[in-house]
Amino acid sequence: MQMNYKTTNNLDYEINFLEKKDLFLITSLCKQLGFEGSLQDLENRFHDLSCFSNHQVRVAKQKSNENIIGFIHFFEAPYLLTCKTLEIGGLVVENKFRRFGIGKILMQEAEKWAMLKGCKSVLLATQIMRTDAQAFYEQIGYQKEFQTFFLRKYFDHI
Repeated sequence: MQMNYKTTNNLDYEINFLEKKDLFLITSLCKQLGFEGSLQDLENRFHDLSCFSNHQVRVAKQKSNENIIGFIHFFEAPYLLTCKTLEIGGLVVENKFRRFGIGKILMQEAEKWAMLKGCKSVLLATQIMRTDAQAFYEQIGYQKEFQTFFLRKYFDHI
């Protein structure tokens, strides 16, 4: 699966599946969102995700130099209490390539997959302080539904 695109400023890029050999190219993108982690951490997580057919990671890759300039992780999330949903696990576009339509294309890829899988909605979360991200999602048709708190418990022994 490879789709070719061109931004408004004539940047040629393609959307494709993330491959293990390209993981090192997304470490800096993860850091732009505030997620620290080593290449080994990413490789372990990618291996875990690869075991599930309902998880997808797509990348936007420059055609001229093979650099990954954005990626999206999404997954089908069947819930007992609500309709079948596609959840966005993460979306990031390289800072200098934002506002060129790449994030919108990546979201459209996720939405196409959601419809193909019979999902009734797409759900995503963004941090309250990320007003730029909120404006982006609203611009492409997403609506704020509610605020929530994510609570997490870490285990020291793992």
